[in-house]
Amino acid sequence: MKRVGSKLVPASPMDEEILGIYCKPDEQVKVRITKPRSLPYNRWWWALLQIVSENLDDPYDTPEKLHLYLKIATGALDAVHIHDDGTPVYVVRSTSFAKMDRAEFRKHVELALDVIQKIWNGEVSASELVAQANQRSAVNYKELVRA
Repeated sequence: MKRVGSKLVPASPMDEEILGIYCKPDEQVKVRITKPRSLPYNRWWWALLQIVSENLDDPYDTPEKLHLYLKIATGALDAVHIHDDGTPVYVVRSTSFAKMDRAEFRKHVELALDVIQKIWNGEVSASELVAQANQRSAVNYKELVRA
């Protein structure tokens, strides 16, 4: 869908077809609006993780380990009650494109930048990290979050 004036209209023939499946003409429907994430945003995130992990020791010494740690540290967890006594078992949420939209991912990134600064005891500012990730990924973070 795309915004035209104050209306949402189908952006493609496929959108038109899907709209026709879910609602009749003039029927009111409830809509959940999300903005999809972009490949440049994903590239920027993994560049940031690479930069940070290159400068840390175990257990954060690979982008993958750091990514998992940051998901836990930022609360990207779901409680799954499995035990009879109600003790929760936590499962780390996915940050995949299908599971986390742009707004949710932006919040995750902002929280992760705070956690990274704590790991480094404030020795590197968030703006320095953003600048380094911008350079390495050839993507400007400010443009990503504005889009």
